[in-house]
Amino acid sequence: MFAARLESSEVAAHEFLEMVEHALALLAVFPELGSIYSRPFRRFLLKDRNIGLFYTLEGRRLFVHILFDLRQNPKSLRERLRSQ
Repeated sequence: MFAARLESSEVAAHEFLEMVEHALALLAVFPELGSIYSRPFRRFLLKDRNIGLFYTLEGRRLFVHILFDLRQNPKSLRERLRSQ
């Protein structure tokens, strides 16, 4: 049973990584694709729409600050971004 859960979690982790990599590939080509969340932060919704990728643009560079589960309290997101 533990081995099945471990295998399942490995598959889920791999799928999540692919989703993040796909988002980053899109943002590399279209860096302003994410909507402005709260300056200077932009938010890009990942494929399942429960995860937001929050990033900033500085010149030609894109900096990812946080991947955040959007089902959580928005106040904790604002606090985390404020500390960046």
